[in-house]
Amino acid sequence: MNVLFVCRGNLQRSPTAEDILRERAGDEVDVKSAGVNRNARTRVDMDLLKWADRIYVMTEGIRNRIEKEFRESLDYGEIKVFGIPDRYRRGEPRLKRRLYEEFSRDSFLSQFVEENDFEGFEGEDSVFNWFL
Repeated sequence: MNVLFVCRGNLQRSPTAEDILRERAGDEVDVKSAGVNRNARTRVDMDLLKWADRIYVMTEGIRNRIEKEFRESLDYGEIKVFGIPDRYRRGEPRLKRRLYEEFSRDSFLSQFVEENDFEGFEGEDSVFNWFL
């Protein structure tokens, strides 16, 4: 199974998702990450989209951008939107919690989430804490 995570710059969100899945799935899943921005660390391209069996993007805007940019060749798989905004740092506990939540909602990724993944995060990502 080939899994691709995409964010804007391939610096924070998608590499964190890649790290989590690679650690959890081991050799069971081949995982990569990319970004849509021109200066992304690894930029998403048609080869990556065709390689992926499953594509996960962090926001609806990123999905729209991929669909617009690669509309001539819509032979890549379905794109699943996580809804994680660009306000986290790579590996940040609040980002990991959001990713665990999204993984747990997905029929494929949920097998790599454990009950204790949510311990120690209570309240850390509440709306009120974003303004502190």
